[in-house]
Amino acid sequence: MQDKKTKATRLDSKMFRSAQHDKESAEHDLVDKAQDKTDKKSDNLIKKTCKELGLTYRELGEKIGYSESAINNASRQENISEPLTRAIELYLENTRLKEQLQDFYTLKAILAKQHF
Repeated sequence: MQDKKTKATRLDSKMFRSAQHDKESAEHDLVDKAQDKTDKKSDNLIKKTCKELGLTYRELGEKIGYSESAINNASRQENISEPLTRAIELYLENTRLKEQLQDFYTLKAILAKQHF
């Protein structure tokens, strides 16, 4: 009986790692897309981030501590300051880490159910 549980746990663990790797790759792609060419202001990190995450300028501003008008002006003029760029990058990283943490809790719950 224990051997079956061990095999099932290993299989679930392998499947989770594979799914986790795929998800991490997709998340990294999202972050890379939003951060791609950050040094080139013409690529407009604000527009790209809002589009990728489905946020309005107001929602993005609320999440990173900027006013909607500041976000709008920086986006329109393609003049994104270093502090604003860094705030967006940190928000993207924070979002990715929260998703990974949620995946961990999901895996933990799955494993807890298998041991009973």
